[in-house]
Amino acid sequence: MFYPERRGQEERTGIADIQFNPPSFNDGELAILGAMLNGEDQLATAIGLLIDDDFYFPNNKKVYSAIRSLFERGVGVGYIAIKAECERLGYNETDYGGIAYLTMLSTCWGFEDITNICLLVIEKHMARMSYDAGIKLSQKAFDPTEDIFETIGAAQEELLNVVGSRDIGSTKSARTIVSAVMDNIEAALESGDHMTGIPTGFKRLDKITTGWAGGDLIVVAGRTSMGKTALATKFAVVAAKADNPVLMICLEMTDEQMIQRILSGEARVSHQDARTGWLQADDMDKLERASKRIAELPIYINQSAGSLTQVLAKTRQAVQKHGIKMMILDYLQLMDSNAKSTADRARELGSITRSLKRMAKDLGIVIIAISQLSRVTEQRQTKRPEISDLRESGRIEEDADTVTLVWRPERYGKNFQTIKLPNDLVVSSKGLAEIIVGKQRNGPVGQFVAAFVDKYVTFEEYEYTTTTN
Repeated sequence: MFYPERRGQEERTGIADIQFNPPSFNDGELAILGAMLNGEDQLATAIGLLIDDDFYFPNNKKVYSAIRSLFERGVGVGYIAIKAECERLGYNETDYGGIAYLTMLSTCWGFEDITNICLLVIEKHMARMSYDAGIKLSQKAFDPTEDIFETIGAAQEELLNVVGSRDIGSTKSARTIVSAVMDNIEAALESGDHMTGIPTGFKRLDKITTGWAGGDLIVVAGRTSMGKTALATKFAVVAAKADNPVLMICLEMTDEQMIQRILSGEARVSHQDARTGWLQADDMDKLERASKRIAELPIYINQSAGSLTQVLAKTRQAVQKHGIKMMILDYLQLMDSNAKSTADRARELGSITRSLKRMAKDLGIVIIAISQLSRVTEQRQTKRPEISDLRESGRIEEDADTVTLVWRPERYGKNFQTIKLPNDLVVSSKGLAEIIVGKQRNGPVGQFVAAFVDKYVTFEEYEYTTTTN
């Protein structure tokens, strides 16, 4: 908190002479502590809603901290116990007010609704957090060494953190939750295709996942040149064709390069020929027709968001402005987490994936993050990827709801000229890829074979029969 040095900061930020009293609600804080001393129900309610910093006044904060500590240890709450706990925590009587103050607190509760009072105290804390975020923004705005766009992005994240920092939703009964679950099951039954999420574009992947679900973080991983971006792009186009707006954040390619890839696949015109102008007689007509279809799709591309702050801000803006249902990030290892130190890259990536998962859940959208696999894959005799190969993995596997690995054995030369289908039939690996669902939090794992059309830089269905189809 900045309040003790308020005057100096106001002068530096050009808002001197403003009389400021931090937002607080002392009567509410006293009523809460009094209620906690007068009944176990009130005690549990307050503990479930409040944190220490919700209390602005230092003596109230210390008393609450002691009560919470006793509650967590299963010790009964009373004057003597609180006094002893304050001493154990290193507080002296002048810090928390002593027995006289505790006795006074017990008279402060007038049987008001404890939940509403807690929410009012939380609102005051959030108001203080908002003020502090504004002070930080003001300081950066007046600092010529700060990048203004980074400053704006950081301010957006700071304010969003104020809003999303607390989960004060009520506990739901099984009766309430089961009703919503049954509605979802009935909707899946009535749909006929048994899909509950956004289609993937592959029948076998749809069968494994039932479609991409809002709130999920999907990781698409593979070694270099396996087609990770091509696969994620396929997911994007299929989602957009099903009327699900998509944001693609490209850290490796420009927006024009990405659209050219999409256009080549849609027109079925060689990507290389389109890039170099070596087109056949009817290729331009195909591209013109495809360009009109692509132009109508709700696909939005951003190539400027390189830091975690920018990615979070751009995604939230796109949800508000365009109603996006899916965000694709290409790719994780190119992101900067805004951490002051990047010495521990695994920890930094863990911070990124936690933030992406939290945003997917908060916004109810699908986030597909592309990730590199480490060279450990190539040291393995089979060259077949495993989830443990996630490069600088940190928490990637833990945070992801689904991990999908892309493997094209033909990339490894003459010793990998065949691929085994799920029906045990061995066929040429040329133009084929194995898509491995190595983790799925809410469903089965599995794998299937898809076709990779190199000249169009896209994946397509590969028809084969299995004993389970």
